[in-house]
Amino acid sequence: RSLGAETIVDRCAKNGITDIYLLTKGTGGMLGYNKTQFPENCSREDQDVLQEMIDAGHAVGIRIHAWLVTDQDETYKANNPESGMWHYKRARDNENITPYDEGYNAYMAAIATEIATNYDIDGIHLDYIRYNHLCNGWSEQDFANLEAMGANIENVRYLIEKTFYGVEGEDIDDQYIFNALRNGDPDAMLIAQYRRQNVVNLAKTVINAAK
Repeated sequence: RSLGAETIVDRCAKNGITDIYLLTKGTGGMLGYNKTQFPENCSREDQDVLQEMIDAGHAVGIRIHAWLVTDQDETYKANNPESGMWHYKRARDNENITPYDEGYNAYMAAIATEIATNYDIDGIHLDYIRYNHLCNGWSEQDFANLEAMGANIENVRYLIEKTFYGVEGEDIDDQYIFNALRNGDPDAMLIAQYRRQNVVNLAKTVINAAK
């Protein structure tokens, strides 16, 4: 164990902290552990930070959780650009990952499996497991999926454009789609249902892999 891990744990123990959430996969996508089938993504080749924290934490009764950023991964997207989430106007201009992308789901499942298998971890914390903005998540496939669920795509576009961009001859109303959802607009409800379904399915994939 490094002095760093022991120092951190000692300070936490003295302040009554019982659980540490260690950033094990951040927005950049690099991994903070070494027992992996993806060594090219390790943040440190000569140091297994997760193992050091587990050893130090468990020695004093502190639980260690692997904190994983989920729907944002610069490294994965750079290698798999087709996995990126589409912005309504700007295409794939960010590091967000489409939550139903099969390759990324398999990658996250593999990470959860190897952490749970190779480390005496106390939990896995999923962060950024969401659509970060209503203007993200609008590929042709997303529109096709919503239409298959029964959405009126013309109205879906109106909901987004009225809220964020403005419609010709009308003022922007930054609460429009949210009020539509509150009032039970069928298409606003389908957008919410579709996104919730995608996020829940990704969460289930990772949780089942870890179990």
